[in-house]
Amino acid sequence: MDFTTTIPISKSSNPIDYDSRIISFGSCFAQNIGEKLSYFKFQNTVNPFGIIFNPVSIENLVSRAVNNQLFTENDIFFHNDLWHCFEVHSELTHSDKTIFLDRLNQVLSDFHFQISKLSHFQINMEAPLAERIRPQKLSDYISQLHLVGPNGSLTQQIE
Repeated sequence: MDFTTTIPISKSSNPIDYDSRIISFGSCFAQNIGEKLSYFKFQNTVNPFGIIFNPVSIENLVSRAVNNQLFTENDIFFHNDLWHCFEVHSELTHSDKTIFLDRLNQVLSDFHFQISKLSHFQINMEAPLAERIRPQKLSDYISQLHLVGPNGSLTQQIE
């Protein structure tokens, strides 16, 4: 008896090797895979703008890099004594506006250069597991039926 599912994977026409130039971009999955590639000495850049799940931010950042469209004061905002940008991870925030914009634009310029030299671009926009499996309605719960079942006390209070 075989309790495994065999999935045939065909050989890539453009495999990754040690001559490949790779960017791993997006979610924590891209971060983890990128760090493994770096550990094994592949030419790899990992999430230059930090971990990003939002597909719109990923699209905007790639478009900015390809078109070399620098960040301006209109792209940033001040909150809790730090400058932020909705398109990048909060690890890049800074208390000084000029330093923050300079840092963003340096990362963008480096990214623009790297894109022109790439052989592989790994983009992963996967949402965190908790977000994907979070129940959307009370009927999605499979336990605590005395609370959230059809006749549950919480269900009766909500409905």
